[in-house]
Amino acid sequence: MKKFITLLLSISMLLVMFSTLCYAKEFSDVDSSHWALSYISKLSDDGVINGYDDGTFKPNKTITRAEFIKLIVTESLLSGPRTAKLKTAAPTLYGDWWKSYAIMAEKYIPYTYTDEDYPNPITRLEVANILNSFAIKDKFYKVDEDGKANIGDSGDVTSSFNDTNGIGDSNEIILSNISKIGLLIGYDDGSFKPGKPMTRAEIATIIYRYHNIRGEENV
Repeated sequence: MKKFITLLLSISMLLVMFSTLCYAKEFSDVDSSHWALSYISKLSDDGVINGYDDGTFKPNKTITRAEFIKLIVTESLLSGPRTAKLKTAAPTLYGDWWKSYAIMAEKYIPYTYTDEDYPNPITRLEVANILNSFAIKDKFYKVDEDGKANIGDSGDVTSSFNDTNGIGDSNEIILSNISKIGLLIGYDDGSFKPGKPMTRAEIATIIYRYHNIRGEENV
């Protein structure tokens, strides 16, 4: 009996080790101490985000509008079983790899981007606005009669951050919405840095959070 129990324990340990190895996809520039390792590994294993041919992930590299649109579309619009074929075909449907994702996201992007805009870095304020549109679509929070999300104050808008004066009331509300549900938060010094470009590691974290909230809402 003791040998049988020992054998079961050994098998259990091997299964745990195997599942851990399968989960933690390795990139040469994302070591075990990197703050975003678990987020990057999970999204990579799920086929949501990819590394580069040389085995790197480039976590500190600035992410472009095209890359972010591809990730949010993959998570929000192409994650269901019925979209498997479309997900596979998407990169080649319209020539440029990002164009099909941009077309699919068009109704949820609150900006007018030209083809020349997509390869450029995306800012934190842009990410917040696009996230807000997709969050409404995925029912992360209630919307008013106009179809707009507002979980902030209904009266005068006061900034939640110390560096966002002048970005407009609608943007202030969006930042409040997004930060309150934990998708995109500010910095320890009370700032949001709306014009700052975002890195691949930061976006991986956001998409990971988005995935978890969708799971909680069973959308």
